Amino acid sequence: MTAIPVRESIASFQSCLSAASSGFSGSSIAVSRVRKPNETNRRKATFILATHRTAISLWVRLYCCSCLFLSTVCFAQATLHVPDDQPTIQAGINAAGNGDTVLVADGHYHEHINFNGKNITVTSVNGPAVTIIDGDIGTGPVVRFVSGEGRTAVIHGFTIEHGSFDSFSFAGSGIEVADAYPTISGNVVTQNSGPGEGGGIDVAFGGPIIDSNTISHNTVVFSGGTDGAGICVRGTPGPPLAQITNNLITGNFGTGFGGGIGLFAAGPVFVENNMITGNSAFIEGGGIDIVNNSGTIIVQNLITGNSAPSGSGIFASIIQLIGNTFANNGAATDGVVVVGTNADTRIENNIIVTTGTEKGLYCRSSVAPTAQSNDAFSFQGVATAYAGACTGLSGTNGNISADPKFVSSSNFHLLGNSPAIDAGDNSAPNLLATDLEGNPRIVDGSFTGTPTIDMGSYEFQSYTMSDAQPASVTVLHGDISPTIAFQLGITGKIPIAVTLACAAGLPANTTCNFSPSSSITLSTGAPVTVTLNIVTSPGTAPGTYSVTLSASAVGFVHSPTQTIGLTVEPVADLALSAVHRPNIAHAGGQVTFTFTVSNTGLDPTGVHLNITLTGQVLSVNATASQGSCTVTGPIHCSLGTITNGSNAKVTITAIPGSVLVRLITATGVVTSDITDINPANNTQSDTGQVRLRPFARN
Repeated sequence: MTAIPVRESIASFQSCLSAASSGFSGSSIAVSRVRKPNETNRRKATFILATHRTAISLWVRLYCCSCLFLSTVCFAQATLHVPDDQPTIQAGINAAGNGDTVLVADGHYHEHINFNGKNITVTSVNGPAVTIIDGDIGTGPVVRFVSGEGRTAVIHGFTIEHGSFDSFSFAGSGIEVADAYPTISGNVVTQNSGPGEGGGIDVAFGGPIIDSNTISHNTVVFSGGTDGAGICVRGTPGPPLAQITNNLITGNFGTGFGGGIGLFAAGPVFVENNMITGNSAFIEGGGIDIVNNSGTIIVQNLITGNSAPSGSGIFASIIQLIGNTFANNGAATDGVVVVGTNADTRIENNIIVTTGTEKGLYCRSSVAPTAQSNDAFSFQGVATAYAGACTGLSGTNGNISADPKFVSSSNFHLLGNSPAIDAGDNSAPNLLATDLEGNPRIVDGSFTGTPTIDMGSYEFQSYTMSDAQPASVTVLHGDISPTIAFQLGITGKIPIAVTLACAAGLPANTTCNFSPSSSITLSTGAPVTVTLNIVTSPGTAPGTYSVTLSASAVGFVHSPTQTIGLTVEPVADLALSAVHRPNIAHAGGQVTFTFTVSNTGLDPTGVHLNITLTGQVLSVNATASQGSCTVTGPIHCSLGTITNGSNAKVTITAIPGSVLVRLITATGVVTSDITDINPANNTQSDTGQVRLRPFARN
């Protein structure tokens, strides 16, 4: 809806009328009267504006002051404050029009309210803990939607309590919905009673959205009552259909059928993502009871601690039962899950655990349902886990009978060694994108590379390790590898402590250094970037390796791994030194240079020493302690292998060729067939001095 300002003059007011009539069929324009201290020249004017769809007739009192200006607002929706604008919630509803909001301040309001067919929002300022609608005065439902209200009729953010049975109208409960489709969200509906159905919320031929409420400690007062101490839906409405989602339904008591939820001839109701716990019924369906129904979809609910003689978790006719967890439900004579089946019944991805001798999945018909990827488990054995037409299902179509390994007797998340992890069926109908806790629904919990849904209502939350970049590195023997980077992330909301390791394939005398640490706690938010350097040592054997990088966590049977290619190139550490004798040679004598090649690294197989002489010489001779030398052109010596810790010597004898020669310099360079880790000491020069006198002093 749009608010149109009317300012300053008659002309602008007429423009407002024109805009309202052309843009909003059926709009109403309210004009507030402007009072001045001295009212004079009062006159009444009528503006009549017609369009092809509506006619708006307005009576406006104009007050002429010195400027003849108006100041008012043309609007089409409002927020009414209780108790500031209206003293009670019902008074606010009565004063509201479609699209308006009745905003209720904190308080304890003793009244019964009726939306009277209005599509308005009635909401609290600060939520149900401090805003209570108490039906303790009089009898009957506390809140009523009984006049065709639609989805935009909303009740939100209240505690709704003490609705009671009205013997005259035979109505009761906290909220009554009849032939209406409202939205009921974010409320606490508690301590209410219904005559024969719907102690908390009673729906008759309606299709409300019932979302994110707490529905607790409500009762159905008559023995043999129809259904649903917490919520009852009876009669199939036209679309939209009823939706019961994201509620906590707990501690409700029915004297007949359906302690938590009862559905009677209600059509395909959606029951999704609820926690249904601690409810009871005297006859059947402690958690949920469904009778004369077709096509109800029950997906991803946690149904625990409920009780009834038959179907303590659920007693149902034709349904889709997908991805629910049943545990700690007690049945005196019959099963936890009791279903009447036909070809349309589908039971997939559920965990059903019994607590005593009662049956787990009990199919009360001669026709087996479509049952796939369920875990029905009884400590009494598989014959108790699957019964009736479902006998023999274990071991077929992905159905198993094994302890699902919950975290505890009251925590129904899965441990890392649960057989239910990655054991569901991704093609099951009506799967949700997130699990009951809001975590991603289909996760690769076993790190197989193929995400697969788990059985039950909680997905085992995992963590991820991205591909390392680069995927392979080359490092010189005794050196540190280039940096390898990857990311760790988490799929859920619970922190996970991960330990990183080079788990296999790492050569001896080699280590992996992780930064920021090899122990990282992952939590929600951006992934953690980790860097890895592989550190070799002189004891690392050269070669090519496949190093397994793992990220393990406590409680996880499986962990993500990947392979890093590592090539360690052999390196030597050759060093060259040189000396000469005599210190001063005489002209015509000889100068002897001795080069020593030593190795403190790996053993190169092809060591070569090249020597050049500067200064004129008559003759040159070269001998080596190993290998051989040639003196044609530059002196070249092939020394073969020099093992770690050993050396080879080459002796060069040179005779100066002229009395003018003053200096003879020998420069040697040593190389090998492998990389030298310190090439700076592979070159050495030595210079001998020659005197003109025909003698030399040693």
